[in-house]
Amino acid sequence: MLRRLAVLVATFACVFVAGSTLAGAQTAPGRDGGQSVDARAEHQRVVDFWTPERRAAAVPADITRPTPNQGRPGGGGGGGGTGAVSGATWTAGGDVARTTGRVFFQSGNWLYSCSGSAVQSSAGSLVVTAGHCVNSGNHGSFYVTNWIFYPGYKNGPDATLGGWTATDLFTTRTWANTANGFADDMGVAAVVGNTTGKTLAQALAPSPLPTIAFSVSPVGGTYTAFGYPAEQKYNGMTLTYCQGPVTVGLDGESSLALGCNMNGGSSGGPWFRDPFKNGSTNTINSVTSYGYNSLKGYLFGPIFDEGEAAAFTGANTSSADCPTSPSAYVCVDISD
Repeated sequence: MLRRLAVLVATFACVFVAGSTLAGAQTAPGRDGGQSVDARAEHQRVVDFWTPERRAAAVPADITRPTPNQGRPGGGGGGGGTGAVSGATWTAGGDVARTTGRVFFQSGNWLYSCSGSAVQSSAGSLVVTAGHCVNSGNHGSFYVTNWIFYPGYKNGPDATLGGWTATDLFTTRTWANTANGFADDMGVAAVVGNTTGKTLAQALAPSPLPTIAFSVSPVGGTYTAFGYPAEQKYNGMTLTYCQGPVTVGLDGESSLALGCNMNGGSSGGPWFRDPFKNGSTNTINSVTSYGYNSLKGYLFGPIFDEGEAAAFTGANTSSADCPTSPSAYVCVDISD
């Protein structure tokens, strides 16, 4: 089922929560720093909400734009990237298979899925994803209802890592407050886990969390992108990757373009600039943002610069709480 978003010239896939099977959705009540009895109960409520049936019913929160600003590359060619790997199942295991995961959330009566990654922070429990996986954009709202991250997702949640529910959501001012903020389509979630009191970093140990970098020149770069595509030949159950060179401005935007056949569901998945080394700390330099109906074989991601740095810095505090009136980014405290 498709619906047209008024705030974006894009198609956003969605599924309606209706009937007894998917009933019981509700807006998340307040949290209390992720430590109180009420906060633990609310965390468990969100975990319980995401039954296998609801996860299966959620469809990709992908953005498919109709036509690039400058048309197809080469004056009308059929598209198709030059990546060495254009969308293969990741079979090497390692740290990235634990730190990357699936994101699920609810907006109104609709269920959605994205991808995301745990990331190093002083807060210890931050997830980086796409801006459109936390906020609807163009002066719209944050997705505060039933937002959860499952690290190490493979045919379902990892039983030892569990689900991590959002307490605060952050995104760039450009994404939140403009009609076409794709150049800064990045979001961050502060999350809490079960009642053991561990941070996300502690729960994922000994796997090192990836770092995040900003204002890194993408010229001549080769990237490895990960995600959980869930359309057509993909089912969202296995970690998938693409690898190859990136270009800037392929579609007339200030975005990175990577030859990649991953589709809806991969939004928010991390892009690592090579050399990517499985089993060691890597650096996230972008996330999957959008694709085109008329330009097959490419995914596009924002260049991480001042806007993304501001949003991440805002989230990367000791408490990871949304300030009362931030100026350089936009955020929401789900407890409000």
